[in-house]
Amino acid sequence: MDRMSRLKKEQIEKKLSKASDKEEQKLKLIMDEDPLMAKVYQEVYSDVKLQNEAEPDALQDLHERFDTYYDKDKMADKLPTQWYDL
Repeated sequence: MDRMSRLKKEQIEKKLSKASDKEEQKLKLIMDEDPLMAKVYQEVYSDVKLQNEAEPDALQDLHERFDTYYDKDKMADKLPTQWYDL
């Protein structure tokens, strides 16, 4: 929105004066008028979505990998070392 002229911003605000969810309507209006903005928004949204989906998977893998160290039955016959505390 910083690159828009003052007149353009006023026109958008006038169109959205009666809308209930102004921010979402403003986003739709800008995306309809500017295809470059729409493409950039969709790319960034998909990147953020993929990253947010990958983080829980990575955490789950990490937990599965190190769960054996906290399982007292599996670690009962192991000697303690400096790398992990039994």
